[in-house]
Amino acid sequence: MSLHSSITGYDFTGHIISSPLYSPLTPVFGMTWPAPNRPLSSGAHQPTLIHSDPELLFLRPDYISEEQAAGLTSSLLTAIDGICNCLGFGFEEGKEGANKAVLIWGGGTNVGWAAIQVAKNVGKVQRIFVVCSESNFDKVREVGATDVFDYHAGGEEVVKQVRKRVEELNIELEGVLDCVGDGLGIFGNKKKECEETSTYFGGKCLDGAEKKKKGRLWCVLPVEQDSDWDFVLFSRKYGDGLKQWPGLWERQKKVFGWIVENYQEIGWKSMPRVRIVRGAEEAVKAVEDCFEGRLMGMEKVLIRHPMV
Repeated sequence: MSLHSSITGYDFTGHIISSPLYSPLTPVFGMTWPAPNRPLSSGAHQPTLIHSDPELLFLRPDYISEEQAAGLTSSLLTAIDGICNCLGFGFEEGKEGANKAVLIWGGGTNVGWAAIQVAKNVGKVQRIFVVCSESNFDKVREVGATDVFDYHAGGEEVVKQVRKRVEELNIELEGVLDCVGDGLGIFGNKKKECEETSTYFGGKCLDGAEKKKKGRLWCVLPVEQDSDWDFVLFSRKYGDGLKQWPGLWERQKKVFGWIVENYQEIGWKSMPRVRIVRGAEEAVKAVEDCFEGRLMGMEKVLIRHPMV
């Protein structure tokens, strides 16, 4: 996505210092706009943030803690785009979830974890298929997964199990949301064969379906190898060259607001492991660990400010 060598830090929570819209000390949370070559002031990893986009700034209610809010915005908005905008579930303008299934590849990721809960609470999807590590089966079931598949079994075996389960249930697999994008090369490790990627196996889960694949395969990273896949993202309002369908950003905001308002009633759950780091040295190490994939499964790392 060409976001390398850019200022880090997107999600944040804190309180207002000065604003024409809010009173001082108002608790807020949100995210900064991801973009290459953005100015230093755009990064969330600083004690004082200059935030210029009210569309990505939200009031934090008392029943959502700072720790819960700090890692919520980008993953939830992306999950909403995938389940509600791209796959079309949710609220009165969305299609019915009865007798339908969705496959979420990567239930242990932050976006995947949110997508399971969006599919359950907003989409009312009857069967939520989730691919993750076997050690996380119980956790993803707690938030809404109905059928779980261990990616350690290998991609072909997962495809076999998913298609068998669809046949057993006599249910329609409406689409796939790949929240991993394994092997797509975003960090310079592109796999030589597209047959080794999570998108390849995710797409095979729809083989034999009556409906065409286009519009039913979505990934959190661009998929250059296969034009059947499209890009899911945090906002349909932003991004040159991305599909800016009328009304979809409004739907994202509507669903986001509904989840925040009903956070307690629907029993929304944060990632099972939340670790707060303090100090610049520990924070830099945490960013490097995240980049290198050294975090624990289902772990979200938050940086407490000021770091010094």
